[in-house]
Amino acid sequence: MNAYIETLKQEHRRLFDHLRTLRETDIESLDGKKQLFEVMEHLLAHLKLEDDELYLVLRQAAAKDPEIANTLEHFAKDLLGIADEARDFFDRYRSHGNPESFHTDFDVLFEKVKNRMHKEELVLFAMYAEIKETESN
Repeated sequence: MNAYIETLKQEHRRLFDHLRTLRETDIESLDGKKQLFEVMEHLLAHLKLEDDELYLVLRQAAAKDPEIANTLEHFAKDLLGIADEARDFFDRYRSHGNPESFHTDFDVLFEKVKNRMHKEELVLFAMYAEIKETESN
């Protein structure tokens, strides 16, 4: 498997672990707010890592291949929805969110992010690896 894809998979595991830790956090504590900010920063850094290479390569391939374009469009719409929900969640709980609803809201976001990472690994990472393999031949 491609080294970049392995790096992304490791990042997914680290992000998933970071999210699981946040799930158990007392969001009203100073440490809880700090952890929330760290998870948000980790998620943003991960998205940049994907955008800088994975999505760049896929967008270039999509310009030539309608099937890749359709798949990428589907994933882009999904990502925009999750990104908006994540931004709203982090904004809400960094400042004024209701601590009683934190775990419920978090669980919804957690499941969406987890499912998204799984789909990326199954579909997009495989597409990327295939494109890179084709380019090297």
